[in-house]
Amino acid sequence: MLGEFCSQLLQQILFASLGCLFPALFTNQKLFLYR
Repeated sequence: MLGEFCSQLLQQILFASLGCLFPALFTNQKLFLYR
């Protein structure tokens, strides 16, 4: 039960961090391209 909850929490954190990182990477690439 607890392990399942922890794995779900880790998965949510992972997806949240990916969701934050990928747009940042794309905007950085766009900034570099437009320079």
